[in-house]
Amino acid sequence: MSERPPAPPRWRFALGLAAVTVVALALRVHRLASVPNAAHDEGNWLLAAWERAHGRPVPLPPDARFVTDLFAWMMALAMRLFGDSIASARSVPVAASLVGIVAVALLARRIAGALPALVLAALLAVHPWAVLWSRNVVTPYALSLSLAALAPLLAHRAWNLPSPRSSWWRVACGQCIALGFQFSPLALIPALGVAAQLLSDPVSRARLRERSTRLAALLAAAHVAPVVVGAARVAQHGSTRPSSHLDHLGSRLQIFDRTLAGVLSGEATLRDFTTATPPLPLELLAGALAVGLIVLALARGRDPLRRLAIPHLAAALVGLPLLLAPMRQWHMPSVDAERYGFVLLAPAALLVASLAATRLRWIALAAVLALALGPTRRGALWFLYGGGPDRGVFLDRDGAGGRRWKVTSLDVAVVDQIIAEASALDGGARVTVVTADYVLHPIYFANAARGHRIVELNLAPLSPQPGERMLFVRWSDGVFARGFWPRADVLANEALTARMRAPDLTGLRLVRALRQPDGEALIELWTARAP
Repeated sequence: MSERPPAPPRWRFALGLAAVTVVALALRVHRLASVPNAAHDEGNWLLAAWERAHGRPVPLPPDARFVTDLFAWMMALAMRLFGDSIASARSVPVAASLVGIVAVALLARRIAGALPALVLAALLAVHPWAVLWSRNVVTPYALSLSLAALAPLLAHRAWNLPSPRSSWWRVACGQCIALGFQFSPLALIPALGVAAQLLSDPVSRARLRERSTRLAALLAAAHVAPVVVGAARVAQHGSTRPSSHLDHLGSRLQIFDRTLAGVLSGEATLRDFTTATPPLPLELLAGALAVGLIVLALARGRDPLRRLAIPHLAAALVGLPLLLAPMRQWHMPSVDAERYGFVLLAPAALLVASLAATRLRWIALAAVLALALGPTRRGALWFLYGGGPDRGVFLDRDGAGGRRWKVTSLDVAVVDQIIAEASALDGGARVTVVTADYVLHPIYFANAARGHRIVELNLAPLSPQPGERMLFVRWSDGVFARGFWPRADVLANEALTARMRAPDLTGLRLVRALRQPDGEALIELWTARAP
């Protein structure tokens, strides 16, 4: 029997949702262009968006073609509207997160009541995964989380309303599920969750053969078909080797389980973005509390949200390792697969919110508060005041890998700082900026108004003209961990260092070291001139 309290007046719900939305916005827009630093595959996506914004669409890299370039076009539109900047591109996942939070809350209120709806929205507003992955464009998974959270709510409305009112809801549900495939093949997991949800409900199951259901499926196929073709081409070109990865699936399930707990608690996300590893007892305790909260919701929840979440949770726990193992040799809980946690986080948030309809509602409210004051606060403090050298790959040396996401002490994007330093050389004359890392691809649109020459040393040799001034951009010693993978990134940085010290250049000197908030060096800018 439901223990849901009496529904509060609508204005209270509206006021609560407005407060949650303001908090979500505040967590996502402060220093959006510079925190975290544009890194990892974000450089490639930003370059793809910029090219499209200026009428030069280029194909995605071969390994990225298992998704369409819809995400790039969305960022290109944002750049056309708000200008060529990292913040413009990142406004796309920020906006998608906010729209998702509001839509989820409005739908959940109709299904489960005001308080569970607000708890659900608040979880999506403050959870570290939802916050940090909506502050970058390395993947479109912030959009995927919004769609995965909406899918079960839309399905419930679409197959429980009387016809013909349900027809448009079914089309909307089909588009929500299929649109997810534009952003990630793992959208198959929420799709399977919806299928299990509908088949487990006698009312929904009886209405699956209606004409509107077939129409919704047909319209959804328009999204899915190009993604299936693209994934087939990636597999055909040998980008995946399923057999070699599946051979070790069983031995890696313990790593998988540990990362899932870290995704729920937020610790795995913080490790990914900050390279700061908590003490093992603290990590395990946080993971145990998060898992315990889910178990409690499964045992005590009496809310419709609980019934909707169960098939989606099962689909995530079973489908995630089976889909990931053939695609890549993931080693969780380092950094390789934490990003795929959106398929687990969506049903987990539904489950925790279901507690708000019981006498244990204070536990659900405490979970929201704990996320806001614990992991969310700690991540913000690291970016604004922390930093430091890398400490190695997690499974090897108890740290996290590489130069990804690290920020400087200035409230300016790294690429903008680099171009500003280049423009300050020789009285603003045109110089050649030499890089060797694809994460610095945003430098192209940062430089668009300045006109400096950009040379990527990892793609083409440097052939300086007599008297040419160069600015070399190298990662500081200590940024790359010993044994960092992929090794090619380290070798490219070493090659750039060797090139700037070559005998055909003169006057080599350090212009500036861009430092992290705690004073540790991040990027060094060196200048030299061709005789």
